Amino acid sequence: MVVWLFSGGGHTELIGFVKFFKKYFPNHTFERQLPVRPRGPLPKRDNNECPPLPKKNGMGHTGKGLEIKIKKRLTEFQTRGLELKPILVIDDLDCRFYDTAYKGLLKAVVDVIGTQDQTIIGFAAPEVESWFIADYDGTFGKHPKFKAIHKDMRYCLSNNKIDFKKPESFSKLNEKTKISCQDKLSEAIADAFKRCHNKEKNLTFSKKDDSPELLNMADPSIIQSKCPYFKRFWHNLEQMINSKSTL
Repeated sequence: MVVWLFSGGGHTELIGFVKFFKKYFPNHTFERQLPVRPRGPLPKRDNNECPPLPKKNGMGHTGKGLEIKIKKRLTEFQTRGLELKPILVIDDLDCRFYDTAYKGLLKAVVDVIGTQDQTIIGFAAPEVESWFIADYDGTFGKHPKFKAIHKDMRYCLSNNKIDFKKPESFSKLNEKTKISCQDKLSEAIADAFKRCHNKEKNLTFSKKDDSPELLNMADPSIIQSKCPYFKRFWHNLEQMINSKSTL
C-alpha cells in the first residue's frame, strides 16, 4: 500500500519521517508530499507521477500554513488525475488546542477530495522532540553524540520542567501569538546539550542532523506509553495498514 505523507515542520520531517514509518511498516510505501525540499526547475514528469512543487512551496509550514499547502497539493493531484491514496498528515501541535488543529487539517483534506475516509491526522506535541524524550534511554542514551553526557542532560532537562513520563505536556500556549508555545522543546534540548558539553564549544544540538537520527532510534511502543497524542494516530495508522493488508 502507498500512503501519501503530508507533514509540517522542517528537516526532521523532510529527512526522517519516511524512514521512520518505513522501518515499522516495511511492506508499505510512504510517499512524502510535504514538506518539499526547495529546489530549482526539474525535467518534465510522466503523467502518472506526482508533480513537483515550485520552490516557494518548500519547508516550514505548520498549522494554517500547512492546511493551505495540503489543499494546493491535493488540488494539483486532482488536476493531474492521480489515483487517490490513503493520507497521513502529521503536524507539530505547538501547544494549540487539539480539536481546533485536528478539525482544520481534516477540513483541508475533505474540502478537496470530498471524504475523510482513509485519512489520518496526527500530532507531535508540542513538537517531534517529545518522542525522543519519551524514549530517552533509547535515543539520547545510545546516540554516539549524546550518550556520554545523556545523564547530565537529563538532569538539566528535568530542571527545565520537562516531564520524562509526560513529555507532551511541556510548555503552554503563547498568549500573544496564539499559535505556538511559550518555550520550544528543541531549544531546551539544545540548551541542555550546550551546558553539558564542554569539550567543543562550537558543537551544538542540530535539528537538521541530530533529530532525524534520533527519530530513527526511537521505539514507537515506548513513545505510545508516554505520549497520548502519538498513541492516538499510531493506533489509527496500524488499523488502516492492517485493514489494507487483509484485502
